[in-house]
Amino acid sequence: MKILLTIFFSILTVGEINADNTKDIVAKKLFIKTETVSRLENKEQKQHIKNLYQNIFPELQTLKIFGIFPGPFITKKELKLSPEKLADFIADNKFGGWPWLIQFSINNCLDIFKTNQEYLIPFVKADINSEITANKKRALYVIRELKLTNFFESIVYVLETDSSLFGIASITLRDIDNPKAIAPIVRTCPDLKRNMVFGYLRLLQRGRSADSSLITLLESKDPEVRWRAGYALAESNDPKLIPYVFRLSKDKNAMVRKQASNIGLCIKGKNFEKVRPALITLLHDSSTKVKLFTAICLAQRKDTACASTLLELLKDDSLDECQHSNVVHAMRDLTGTYFGYHFGSDAWKPTTENNQRAIKQFAKWVKNNKNFVP
Repeated sequence: MKILLTIFFSILTVGEINADNTKDIVAKKLFIKTETVSRLENKEQKQHIKNLYQNIFPELQTLKIFGIFPGPFITKKELKLSPEKLADFIADNKFGGWPWLIQFSINNCLDIFKTNQEYLIPFVKADINSEITANKKRALYVIRELKLTNFFESIVYVLETDSSLFGIASITLRDIDNPKAIAPIVRTCPDLKRNMVFGYLRLLQRGRSADSSLITLLESKDPEVRWRAGYALAESNDPKLIPYVFRLSKDKNAMVRKQASNIGLCIKGKNFEKVRPALITLLHDSSTKVKLFTAICLAQRKDTACASTLLELLKDDSLDECQHSNVVHAMRDLTGTYFGYHFGSDAWKPTTENNQRAIKQFAKWVKNNKNFVP
């Protein structure tokens, strides 16, 4: 159980951590079962795969909770305890309790599944092709966790035929990281509005040729679809998106213009110079959010073209504290100094005497560096 050797942080399901007697008893029983199997030789583990996958694992999933919690630190000494005593140790630990017995049991199952994939695959295959939604959901979860890429076509079929599983199917396609999933996801959800799917598509597009199905959506009459498609394409770094940056930078919708900036700022190498003029234009956009986003990102590139816009935004008393803090940090990214600017507690406003002095120093820096070309 390698996972127990460190302090474990987990993203767990919604639910109140209330270690009542019933859950504590059930969690201990499940932990003892999975921990016992995890200690067997591989050839003996295979005899337990069916029961773990079809019975134990689903029960663990129903008890899983969401949240981030520090887990108990388990030393080599505790690892030598019997499964029963180790369960008691985790349950009684101030950083443990029944939720961690469940989480450790889930990790045990996944480790056993990884080690015994040849015995697991037939059960997963039967589930993914089942007519029962719960079975397909179980298969999708395990496919995602183990990154079983050979199930790609089966996942796409579920995506396109079972709307109730669209969310978990699209997440599974994201996590097995096959860009061929982009087209069927877009085909199934052409407005990109379900389950934050545009975010999943962005990960699938990262560093890859822009998918034609998403490029087509950049021409949509719906501005929400246009900006979501732009967001999904942002990290593609595909040179063929350069003309779209110029076109979208003139869009009537501010969110679309922001994604034009997003795409352009992610263009790398010599191609960045081709798209940079569009970004310079967006530094003077009518939308503060577009200007702010573009200036902050150019500051990270040490591009002094954003200096005057940052100075303007730094003086803007209408920005909220979060926005203003982002501007101050961008100034630091660009210049290497905060010029003594205070941006914590109640002293973040640009109108304070201290911050007025800092702004004057930054203004001087802008004047002295306005002809600098990065």
